[in-house]
Amino acid sequence: MGDGGGGPATTVALALPRTEAYAAALLAVLKTGAACLPLEAGHPAERTRMMLADAAPLCVLATRSTAPGLPGDAPVLLTDSDSTIRALARRPASDPRPGDLPRPPRPDDAAYLAFTSGTTGRPKGVVVEHRQLSNLHHDHLATLIGPAAQRAGGRRLRAALTASFTFDTSWEAWLFLAAGHEVHLIEDGVRHDATALTARVEDQRLDFLDLTPSLLRHLLDAGLFRPGAHHPGTLMVGGEALDPALWRRLRALPATTVLNYYGPTECTVDAVWCRLDEQGEHPVIGRPQHNVRAYVLDRGGRLCPPGVRGELYLGGAQVARGYLGAPAATAARFLPDPFAAEPDARMYRTGDLVRWTDDGALEYLGRTDGQIKLRGVRIEPAEIETVLAAHPGVAQVAVAAHGGDGTAGAPHLAAHFVPAPRRPRDGTRPSPAAAADGPDQQELRSWAAARLPAAMVPAVYIAHDALPLTPQGKLDRAALPSRTPARPPAQRRAPRTAHERTVCALFAEVLGVPEAGPDDDFFALGGHSLTATRLLTRLRAALGADVSLGALYQAATPARLAALLDTSAPAGDRPAADGAWRMLLPLRPDGTDRPLFCVHPSGGLGWCYATLPPHLPPHVPVYALQAQGLHPADRPATTFPGLIAEYAARLRTVQEHGPYRLLGWSLGGALAHAVAARLQADGEEVELLALLDAAPIDPAHRPGLHTADPAVVERLVREALGSHAADAAHVGAVTRVLERYEALLPTYRHSLYKGPAHYFRATVPDPAHRAAGGPQEWEPYLTAPPTVHDIPCTHSTMGTAPAMARIGRLLHPLLAREHQHQ
Repeated sequence: MGDGGGGPATTVALALPRTEAYAAALLAVLKTGAACLPLEAGHPAERTRMMLADAAPLCVLATRSTAPGLPGDAPVLLTDSDSTIRALARRPASDPRPGDLPRPPRPDDAAYLAFTSGTTGRPKGVVVEHRQLSNLHHDHLATLIGPAAQRAGGRRLRAALTASFTFDTSWEAWLFLAAGHEVHLIEDGVRHDATALTARVEDQRLDFLDLTPSLLRHLLDAGLFRPGAHHPGTLMVGGEALDPALWRRLRALPATTVLNYYGPTECTVDAVWCRLDEQGEHPVIGRPQHNVRAYVLDRGGRLCPPGVRGELYLGGAQVARGYLGAPAATAARFLPDPFAAEPDARMYRTGDLVRWTDDGALEYLGRTDGQIKLRGVRIEPAEIETVLAAHPGVAQVAVAAHGGDGTAGAPHLAAHFVPAPRRPRDGTRPSPAAAADGPDQQELRSWAAARLPAAMVPAVYIAHDALPLTPQGKLDRAALPSRTPARPPAQRRAPRTAHERTVCALFAEVLGVPEAGPDDDFFALGGHSLTATRLLTRLRAALGADVSLGALYQAATPARLAALLDTSAPAGDRPAADGAWRMLLPLRPDGTDRPLFCVHPSGGLGWCYATLPPHLPPHVPVYALQAQGLHPADRPATTFPGLIAEYAARLRTVQEHGPYRLLGWSLGGALAHAVAARLQADGEEVELLALLDAAPIDPAHRPGLHTADPAVVERLVREALGSHAADAAHVGAVTRVLERYEALLPTYRHSLYKGPAHYFRATVPDPAHRAAGGPQEWEPYLTAPPTVHDIPCTHSTMGTAPAMARIGRLLHPLLAREHQHQ
């Protein structure tokens, strides 16, 4: 970087996998004096493009796995290229010397850029300088890191980094590293799974966690701080307000010091804090950190006395430089500080309502504007509204946060929209009735997911004839209904079985609604990935049932989920349980386009693909093709060609003729290739073959059919289930199927596929799997080299939700057809 002009007053972007290489790159950037800009591999390309356009980095540090997700004109430097590795080998393993940089870094040089949601529909970059970051570090050494180490007997601490690198709270863990402690980077597949993350905390005996209250609740449900388990010595909570019940629960933890931190990005991560055990029964955010000042001002800019509500302004050493390239926005929020002794001091207007308590702590009361804080992420509704308003089927849109008040379910985003009338082909004026057939929820959700980070994608989409207005003609956000008009209690049927009653109660508990009926959809009531994880944990505790996330997508109502669990119900009443083992599993059967068929991996089941459909065009049906022999009605094939013919026959029960679309992960890729070649031999067209880190079948090496090792089979089943739950029935059924498949291998013959193929390569080494040879292994069996897409995951985690989201976004343009409103 230094050779390329890097140094103070320049910016370097980091688009690197979640490995130790990221830490090395971050330290390298800071030592040059340049500002670092963290990028998220899973963010939509358009958002990344806007951030890079505003930041104008000298270069983007990336790897071969992350570079394909960057805009084509980004100045990429591949850290794992041969030329970069050779260049690094010639460099001294020491800090930059004075002559290596244009000039030494200064305290007022930018240290990092953090992009937050913007009211204009475009993310805005906050510029934080080295002096502000340095003050945060010295404060934390005195009040957080030093005391935590002292409580641990002075040993090196193990700090977990669970946050996204783009979330400024990730700096908390890096400050532990700067103080000489360990940082444990929690990979995406674990940090998004409450059960897995809780197990990681215990297995690695982690000392420090930094969590939002939303994530913390799921970890508590998954067993964090349970009696007899390892308890982290220090817990930092921040990002959103603590409710009284959680506050009291955390205060009562016997062996953990819990600290509540508050701070906007514009004041360098944290600004106000408290220890819960030093406060009363009511939640507060605490007192200002070292060299930070807090003012509670009324509308006239006067200081408010204790007990009087006002707006919080923050001054002192951690007020950031301002917004990147936005002087007007900076002037509106970063104001002269009339209460400071030093000249030219500034204060930041937070927009948060607070009041001083009698004992000198700050109590959080809400917002002065429409900004939303949801699961620790700061969200400007206008940014989401701008994205949705660009959809051709939307005439007007307003986004609001609902829930968390006991009446509208768990906190979630809802998009309220007025459909755009379809324009008649003859060019005449559209009638108002033409708007009735507007875009559905899935179409709008897919549109938003392709353009916004996951945390900003609304969970619910509610169509209106017109948005409510105030008497002054302005949008009346308070009048927006909390969710799609639900089935009135009088129209809800009563639960029929004990399982239905239990699952209805758990839906209501997890979603925070007064009541859930047997036919109410979990996601339509505001459920999302975090609440889904909590529901699965509660099902395990209440019924002893291990249900995968994929199964919940298929059985999203209490009635269907109860039927999946209720083995005493008649077979005709158990479509989810019965269908879950059939060869053709509908993941999203509705749609007007040609379906995508996803072939099972070595574990035999296709449930791992259940998180893929939301990231594909909404009009594409999706089916999982599962192993033959899992269901009692399956007639086992006697040869491998006969097995492939049976797969092709199952596809034809849904789509009689091509063009066909096939996808397969691991062994499923080799099976999908064989099915595609068989369909072509039958005279059919195949327009897409997607191979997900797959290798060709080698009959001499048993391709993933590990029948001799039950532990390996159990791991394969967990991967195929898309969860960490694998019971004896699953393992036994899959073991029998794999033994049968292995017996067919002597009859296997390679075939040639004639058509376009795409290879999705897992780029993170995986000790649990033999490394796939890569796309070049397929060259003898394809008429043209495949298009290669690198996915920053291991082979084992390619079936997890984060990897499937990235794969879905890459598949989206390959599957899209025009469905525009005319």
